[in-house]
Amino acid sequence: KRYFRALYAKLLSDDVTVRARNAEFLNLLYRSIKKDPSDKRAMAFVKRLSICASCSSPPIAAGLLLLLSRLLSTRPSLLGVIQQDYEHPYSPETATNAKPVLADGEVIEDNA
Repeated sequence: KRYFRALYAKLLSDDVTVRARNAEFLNLLYRSIKKDPSDKRAMAFVKRLSICASCSSPPIAAGLLLLLSRLLSTRPSLLGVIQQDYEHPYSPETATNAKPVLADGEVIEDNA
């Protein structure tokens, strides 16, 4: 558990984007996630990798997306994380009936 926790935390550090040995780190990450018996933990890594790819420079993002592609081809069960359809909390249907709320929970009524 400590190994995966450290690896997971390392993904959000700035070292990933400026590290001189990115290829070795990505290889270690790939092998670790590929052999991880826990699907739940592997899904968390897939989410974290996609977040890191969206915030990284183009060369790093390309490497992370390639890693994700290889992972998803070897473990198709992880594809569900990427394909999840999230409902936006402020959809047009709910926005028309929404009333402003103050920080203390008091609803502001429109008296116009």
